[in-house]
Amino acid sequence: MKSRLKLPLGWRSSQLDEVADVILSNVDKKSYDDQIPVRLCNYTDVYYNDKIINGLDFMEATATDREVERFRIHPGDVLITKDSETPDDIAVPALVEDEFDDVLCGYHLAILRPDSTAVSGAYLSFLLGLHWVRHYFFTLANGVTRYGLTSDAIRKAVLPFPPLPEQKKIAEILTTWDDAIATVSKLIESKRALKKGLMQQLLTGKRRFPEFVKSNRFKETPLGSVPEDWSVVQISDLFKPVRRKNEKGVTRVLTASGQHGLVDQREFFNRSVAGANLEGYYLLKRGEFAYNRSLMNGYPFGATKRMERYDEGALSTLYLCFALEGRKSDSDFYTHLFEAGVINRQLRQIAQVGARAHGLLNVTAGDFYSIAIPKPDLAEQKQIASVLNGITDEIEVLVKVHDRISHEKCGLMQKLLTGQVRVKVDEEVSG
Repeated sequence: MKSRLKLPLGWRSSQLDEVADVILSNVDKKSYDDQIPVRLCNYTDVYYNDKIINGLDFMEATATDREVERFRIHPGDVLITKDSETPDDIAVPALVEDEFDDVLCGYHLAILRPDSTAVSGAYLSFLLGLHWVRHYFFTLANGVTRYGLTSDAIRKAVLPFPPLPEQKKIAEILTTWDDAIATVSKLIESKRALKKGLMQQLLTGKRRFPEFVKSNRFKETPLGSVPEDWSVVQISDLFKPVRRKNEKGVTRVLTASGQHGLVDQREFFNRSVAGANLEGYYLLKRGEFAYNRSLMNGYPFGATKRMERYDEGALSTLYLCFALEGRKSDSDFYTHLFEAGVINRQLRQIAQVGARAHGLLNVTAGDFYSIAIPKPDLAEQKQIASVLNGITDEIEVLVKVHDRISHEKCGLMQKLLTGQVRVKVDEEVSG
């Protein structure tokens, strides 16, 4: 590694133990009454957060006096994952930003405590985030089914370091980009919360547009309380099952993802997990729906998604596929209705959580199509859908901005952290 580094003038390559203390933690959750109550910063805290700050939900534990002294984390420390089942999860970094009196570095992690006269913790954290650096650490790891970094491997890892003032300037620039990304992320979260609240109100009639209100009274139905002037029908009254087989040989195999909707398996899994013969699969077309009876994050009773990305695709017969009949109902309205989980209460009763076959919820086609759904007048459906579509569009724009800023930051990181673009302490980026 050392001989292959081509460093700019003034930079140097150093082993980590020359510029930082390397401390591998062996603290795991305990509950001994004679020990000190502490909180543990664990693998997931590091893996899912670039920065370790107050407000994270640390695990409660106990530790000895020696463990508290040795493994308590300090501002400027960089924590890294030291073992994992996958190569990409080795040496994932997180910078400790806040002061903690009772938080220790937990098991499966290592503390890198920089020598403040030689290395900036923020710079080191950004450096460890580079893809090629993570790959380098993977080459140092041992294991076959689970990969691990030894203390010696981490200490002898060789990395490039500019002079400390330049490190601090690079970290300052990249932190500004991080702040911009965080600002957009908060806007996205705020918009999503607004959309979620409006969906729950508009799609159940708790909030209405005055021009459509014919009665202020509500009625109790299998899906809950809805306006008295709304019709309540079964899914089968508005939708027809789609059971057409993939006789034309479409090779795009779809998966219903909670976050991404109906997507090509090759995009979602980076490979196709379907069998070679796809003739027995359903052929789904744009605008049609599919109910995935599998549990997934955020969708405790499965997810119903509309085909939007492609003109057609093949889908396993384990899915329930269906399409709107006629033009008396608005497809966007029902897309939002399914996404909001309005039918979850009925699915819970049908599925009887725990009674599952082959990893699927115990929901039959007959049960699903008999589920009650609201049917406001078409004009009201369209107005509700229009409002929710508008917020959805705003979120999509913000997500694109977030992705673009993140992509540009990654490109800038690569240039700054390898010296392709240089900075001066008293100037902006140059080169």
